[in-house]
Amino acid sequence: MDASDGRTFRFLRALLGLLALHCLLLSFRSLWIDEFRTFHVISGSFIELLARVPASHLPSPLPFLLPWLLSKVLGTSEFVLRLPSLAAVLLSVYFLYRFALLHTD
Repeated sequence: MDASDGRTFRFLRALLGLLALHCLLLSFRSLWIDEFRTFHVISGSFIELLARVPASHLPSPLPFLLPWLLSKVLGTSEFVLRLPSLAAVLLSVYFLYRFALLHTD
């Protein structure tokens, strides 16, 4: 194990800790307008989702597919509605960190 592996492991531990803190803080915050819009679009069947997309002012149903699938499997709690965005942020931070590791030292 070289130094970059140790740094990556420490980074992932810190990221996991921040994720836990963020999830705890999210439990005290109510839904925002965009989350209400997502809830409205994804509640119902897939056909209803496709019918509601034009009212959301987005040209494609793609941003709603993952939340719709998650809502069918895990329900429509506030945490589930925020899960795709949270995963996207975590992946972005991780890949930015890996990019920085490649281009420094």
